[in-house]
Amino acid sequence: MPAALVIGSVNIDYSWRVEQFPQFGMTTRAALSASEVGGKGLNQARALRRLGVDVRFVCGIGKDRAGDRVREELAALGIEAELFVADCATGQAFVVVDAQGQNFILVDPGANAALSRQFVLQALHEHAGPLLLQMETPPDLVEAVLQRASGVSRVYLDGGPFPIRDVALLSRAFVYSPNLGELGALTDMDIPDSDALLCAIDRLRGRIEGDSLSGGPMCTLFVKMGRHGSVIVQRDGRCLLAPAMPVDAVDATGAGDVYLAALAAILESGGDALAAAQFANCAAGLSATVRGVANACPGRAEVMAEMTARNAARDWMAPLELAPGMGLRLDNN
Repeated sequence: MPAALVIGSVNIDYSWRVEQFPQFGMTTRAALSASEVGGKGLNQARALRRLGVDVRFVCGIGKDRAGDRVREELAALGIEAELFVADCATGQAFVVVDAQGQNFILVDPGANAALSRQFVLQALHEHAGPLLLQMETPPDLVEAVLQRASGVSRVYLDGGPFPIRDVALLSRAFVYSPNLGELGALTDMDIPDSDALLCAIDRLRGRIEGDSLSGGPMCTLFVKMGRHGSVIVQRDGRCLLAPAMPVDAVDATGAGDVYLAALAAILESGGDALAAAQFANCAAGLSATVRGVANACPGRAEVMAEMTARNAARDWMAPLELAPGMGLRLDNN
């Protein structure tokens, strides 16, 4: 696989553990379990590196101790970095994780919001390998990169954490991967079951086709569904469910970032969409068995060994084509 370029966010993550999420007006006891370098962009870059891919990472940091921590982390990982140093604090995220491993996250973007468009486009110049993006940097920056990069690079766009403003630009991506909540926000729909999921997918495809900048949808959709697995939406509209690998999850933070990195690693190595989704489901599942994000992503050999063992034990459901009327219950976990 050629070297990948990741353009995106980096934060110092402060993780708090609770038994259950508080309700409005409630005070809940919490324990600080970790302070580590994260952010969707760095999580993707780190996951690619753990999977054996050479990576360049472009991000914004502040002139503070947190920015120094980011430099140290990238050097330790062996990731080539191009850092835009802003006159503000490095980004921060406050991650709350419950006893089932689910989370909600508060983000102060800091230097991520100040990342220079000119700096990013210069870093993008002449890059012809895969490119990974997320929506945790300014929307106009992501849109400019999609406009510029799609002619020379295969773009993998994560759907989170905020919806893309210009749906037409999804036709410039090679892969677009939202989770259920992000797909629902983009289509103004609740998605409690597979029938609603199929309707949301049809609505999104219709918007892409109607607004397309290139004559039709060029991206393959991979919808992340946590413990339910992920759905591959083929360009002809058929939807194939790749079930998740059952795990005892303790922290799902960053699992979606691992998923996209693993997906790119397999697709760029010549694998097909189903093989990539199954590998990505396994990698993301294994990452959820580890607390925090710094050490969560498994290596390629570990993922392959786990897949082999699960297949031999028949501890993994076969892929399933979704059709109207099946009514499979879903949640956003």
